[in-house]
Amino acid sequence: MLRDEPFIVYNGDVLTDLPLQKAIRAHEEQGNEATLILRSKGGPLRVGFDVGSQCVTDIGRPMDALGSPQFLFTGIYLLSPEFIRRIPPATKIGVVAIFREMLQSGDRIGGVVIDDGDWWDLGSREEYLAVHAHLAGEKSGTVGWIDPSAEIGPGVKISGATAIGAGAKIGRGAMLHDCLIWENAEVASGADLSRCIVTGGVVAEGRRVDVDFF
Repeated sequence: MLRDEPFIVYNGDVLTDLPLQKAIRAHEEQGNEATLILRSKGGPLRVGFDVGSQCVTDIGRPMDALGSPQFLFTGIYLLSPEFIRRIPPATKIGVVAIFREMLQSGDRIGGVVIDDGDWWDLGSREEYLAVHAHLAGEKSGTVGWIDPSAEIGPGVKISGATAIGAGAKIGRGAMLHDCLIWENAEVASGADLSRCIVTGGVVAEGRRVDVDFF
């Protein structure tokens, strides 16, 4: 599938619009086996990076354990096909562990700092809700995101960063504020939900704040 060409990897819980052209050029021009996309802000700074050589010097340890400037690993990286041989067959292993083995062996890992654009880690419910609130704040004249196939009952009130997925059903008179209603989820009539997440195939009811229905 990779056709013996370099490829880009995104962690599954990353939402971003980072421009990657500079990183792609650096990966090709420097002949890196791996090139990590870094940021100087926005999360745990646990990557040592030498700006002059454009090399990663350490990864995955607390800031005070690193001797060089610290950066955030975005969970986005470029790999050349030869990296595949480093992954043990039929083994679940974190890629950071492989990067650390490379560094310990003296193998080069490139890095490119990209502070342009937006980047979010959606690894927790707070981050998941926060990114919707941020994006909703950038919208004008609209409230939330409602799929056209969702069934919205009479008298429903929707506010804040509320998203309603395809096939979802919102009962009569329900109130939703900053809620994420997944595809095929259901909110009962008269429910009053704030900062709730309702997953598919589940019925949410009552008056609830910061509750996940799954």
